[in-house]
Amino acid sequence: MARNDRRTLGSTARGDVEEAFRAARDNGRIRIARLRPMGCRGRQVGWSTLLLAVLFTTGRPATAQSAPAQRVTDCLVTLERRVELSAQHAGMLTLLQVEVGDQVEQDQLLGLIDERAAKQQEAVAAAELEAAESEAQNELRVQAAVKTAELAAQELKIMEQIRESNPGAISPLEISKQQLKMEHARLEVLVARRAVALAVITMKAKEAQHRLASLEVQDRRLTAPFRGLVTSVRRKQGEWVSQGEPMLRIISIDRLLIEGYVDAALHSPREIANSRVQADVLLTRGKRHKTPCTIRFVSPEIEPNNSFRVVVEIDNSERKFFPGMSADLLFWTSEAEAELDGN
Repeated sequence: MARNDRRTLGSTARGDVEEAFRAARDNGRIRIARLRPMGCRGRQVGWSTLLLAVLFTTGRPATAQSAPAQRVTDCLVTLERRVELSAQHAGMLTLLQVEVGDQVEQDQLLGLIDERAAKQQEAVAAAELEAAESEAQNELRVQAAVKTAELAAQELKIMEQIRESNPGAISPLEISKQQLKMEHARLEVLVARRAVALAVITMKAKEAQHRLASLEVQDRRLTAPFRGLVTSVRRKQGEWVSQGEPMLRIISIDRLLIEGYVDAALHSPREIANSRVQADVLLTRGKRHKTPCTIRFVSPEIEPNNSFRVVVEIDNSERKFFPGMSADLLFWTSEAEAELDGN
């Protein structure tokens, strides 16, 4: 009879301990996750010890590492990089060497719009530039003008020496004519130097025209702006394309974005911007995969529904995720710091 009473009392005490344990665990005040079964004698000691642990820890505030993460649901996986390549000039599509599903590298040539006229214009501009460079580097006119000015000055000096020794040998009018000739030669030097300066300016203008002609040729070439996948081809080789007409679509899934909205009543944009974050992505057949991510953007604007937009970036080099998938975002703020779970 006494043994039965002890069993009843033990069951009641164990129930009370379990209830206290669950309450403390739900409040985040203890970190015990599992109870190990023990022998009968050890069980009495274990329940007593556990009761003391519960009574001791329930009066303590929760630590940062025991606080749960803030979960933001209904987030969407989106593309980070996508582009619609359009024709920058009208013309015939003379080359198209990609198809839907092709993997392309950055700066790879994908297509070509008729560039024959543009190449001819580039050749003309190159020839004009070469002539302008030759003229700008030509110092012969300056050198000739300098020599003429030096000769005129030397002749004037000789005439003045003769007139000093023999005043009647050279008339003042001849001296004046020689002085005028010397001044004219000096002005010719200035004119020659000015011509060289203008030739340099003309050369720079021809350089700009040549660069413009080269751009006209490059604009007729369709190149991949980044490494990615061709998902749409709207024209075929030999067809006419109009300026601004979309031709190819390229996407990159090496890195993806996840967009979601955080309840502003729970967290501020500044708090989220300084938090740790993890993505919990919903895969096929109900499977989920957790992966670390980096905060890319936190909107400082609160929407009318009292939420703000958050964009994070995830690595997708293993091609586990695809645009359009659903995901949850887990945030650990400074008030609720925790270690990120494994995959």
